[in-house]
Order: sequence, then C-alpha cells, then structure tokens
Amino acid sequence: MEKRLNYTDPIITTYTHHAHLLSILGANPETKGWIFSNYIQVFINKDLTKNEWGDFYFPMTYEIRNTELCKWIDVQKMSRLYIDSVEKDICKFLISMLDLEFFIHMMVNYRFIRGSKDYLNEGERSHDLMIWGYDDEKEVFLCADFQYYESGKYDTFECSFEDIRRSYESRAEGLRNRLLMDTVYAYRLKEECDYEYSIENIIYWLKAFLNGDCPEYWVGYNNCNKKEIVWGMDYYKALTDYIRIRKEYIPVRLTYLLLDHKKLMIERLKYIEESGFEVRDYIEAYEMLCKKNKIAISLALKYNIQSDERTKERCINTLLGIEESERETLGQLLESLNKQLN
Repeated sequence: MEKRLNYTDPIITTYTHHAHLLSILGANPETKGWIFSNYIQVFINKDLTKNEWGDFYFPMTYEIRNTELCKWIDVQKMSRLYIDSVEKDICKFLISMLDLEFFIHMMVNYRFIRGSKDYLNEGERSHDLMIWGYDDEKEVFLCADFQYYESGKYDTFECSFEDIRRSYESRAEGLRNRLLMDTVYAYRLKEECDYEYSIENIIYWLKAFLNGDCPEYWVGYNNCNKKEIVWGMDYYKALTDYIRIRKEYIPVRLTYLLLDHKKLMIERLKYIEESGFEVRDYIEAYEMLCKKNKIAISLALKYNIQSDERTKERCINTLLGIEESERETLGQLLESLNKQLN
C-alpha cells in the first residue's frame, strides 16, 4: 500500500518550521488569507556575535510552534513517553497517523539516515524533518527537509522504515531537553476554519515592520529578551553591522530570510490586488527588491569562498540600498492602502 498526503512546494524555505507548515497549507487556496496576514514582521538578535538568529515573528513564546497558532491546522503534540506506551514500533505508529491524514514533524538523527550528507558521521546530527507519506511495499517514508542534501536545499526524499526506527531510538542523552527531541508533532489540514481575513491586519503589521515596533508580548512578558532583539527594518542594520566585523563568513541564511520576506510580499500584494486594491506599482517595486536581494546573496556566497573584502563591502552596500528602497516603497504603499480604505 502507498499513502501520499497533499504535499506542495512551500513558498519559503529559510527554516523547516515555516517550510513544513506552508507545504501543508499550500494544498488549500483558502489558507492564503491566513498566510498573507502573517509572515510580515521579522526579528533578529541585536548582537549577532552572541547568537546568529533571525526569523519571522509569530505572537508566541519560543516553546510554541507556529503551527499551533494556525487555525487551519489540527495539531497533535505527543511525547515519546506517550508514543512508546501505545506502540512499541515507531514506524507502525507513524503509519497509523499518516492513514488518519496527519503529516509528521519529528526530530531524527541523520547519521543513521542512509543517503544523507551526515550518514555515519561522528556525533549527533539531529534535525527536524516532515513525513508526508509512505510505501509499505518498498518500506520507505516520504520525507521533506534540507538537512538531507549536501547543497542544503529543502526538498523531498525517501527514507527507509529501518533508518527512521534506528534514528528514533538512538537519540543522544544530552539532547533530551532540546526542542522537539522528546516530542512528535502531527498536523492535519482542516477543510475549513473560522479565521477571518482583514486588510487592516496586514496594514497593522506592515506599519510595525516599517517602524521596527516591538510586539506587545515582548514588552509585557519577555522584557529581558526584548533588549537583545530588533524588529522589522532594523533587521538590515543589525545584519550589516555584523557582516562588517565577521571575518570568516557572511551568514547567508540571515540574508536569505530577507529574500523570503520579499517573495511573500510579492504574493501578498497580488492577493491584495485580487481583492480590489490598486497595488500594481508596488508589486513591481518588490520584484526589483527581490532581484537585488538575490544579488546580495550571491555576493555573500562569493565572499564565503574567496574572502575578498571588496565583495563583502558590495554585499553590505547592496543590503543598505535595499533597505533604503524598501523604506520608501513601504511608506508609499501604506499611504496608498489607507487612502483606498477611506
């Protein structure tokens, strides 16, 4: 028997927790209102020498996944203790969940996954993949992740039952408390939900992005971390300041996150256009910003190979040029949308 859930190529792939969710939501066009009302605000550590981290913002703590805030997704969050109590064979358990139309999001140790770039390498090689189907005749699961490939590309691949079983059973003792290490998530796409799309929500978050506003949760409940993080357009300054002092390499993923942001802005504006707003000029402006962002990524990759300071300076100047253009474009867009609403 073969089982394939409705997997679609995700619109963005910077991090697995976004790519996994969007590959599920993409199967239902009705989810676009939720997608485009989110993935607007971004944040980054003010001092990237302490921790190279930046991401899309969701109104939640670090311990909660973005899927748990999505009304289109039925989420089952299961501990290993529970799973092991109901089924001794993890593969049988996963198959039973897939038969119920649940995608699986779980941590695996890639040093036990044959064909992966980390197969048989020393040490812990754990990463979170998504399982979206199986073939019990071939005894393989259908998976998606970017840890599997040497290139780091997010894509699908097959993984044997035995490799998943060995990986699940071989977790490192020292990593038991790491996020997802002791938990398996299962996601099922709902046919309908009570989420209500509103252009006003999008306008609110676009303004917050432009102004670099800190969300209420971080002000009222996480003030210590708030001091270490910047938001929205201030992302550019934090990243370029770090690139200036970083000698070994430019963090490409943090540059790629900005490209994902531009891709989503283009699709978001097309969605807004379909609802009757005049935004064609801004779609074209963001398409140009997207091209410039790709140039910045190419320069970052070139620097990481050649370590040429002139290449680094070109990368910084390109990012700062994108920032200046986006500030102007976004300010004009917000003014236009508010006029069209009134």
